[in-house]
Amino acid sequence: MRYVFVDTDVFSYLWQGVNVERYRRHLEGVIPALSFASVGELYYGAAKKGWGAKKLQSLEEAIRRYLIAPYHEDIARLWARCGRGRPRKGTR
Repeated sequence: MRYVFVDTDVFSYLWQGVNVERYRRHLEGVIPALSFASVGELYYGAAKKGWGAKKLQSLEEAIRRYLIAPYHEDIARLWARCGRGRPRKGTR
């Protein structure tokens, strides 16, 4: 069985039912996965928007349908090299 990582934005589109047909063929016959970073981004977005318990529960149910790739030191270093781990301007 193949695994396909789903980007945070694509997860959001699929969850909201936006552009589903655009991504469906990429997800047929595979196990969809989210990175630990994507899960963090999803929870961050929910907290930033002040989601209530019901909507947060719906998000958690949707996340549970995906394999969550565990944290690994090498992946975190790669993520940092790609610029994701850099501090924002003015926070140094």
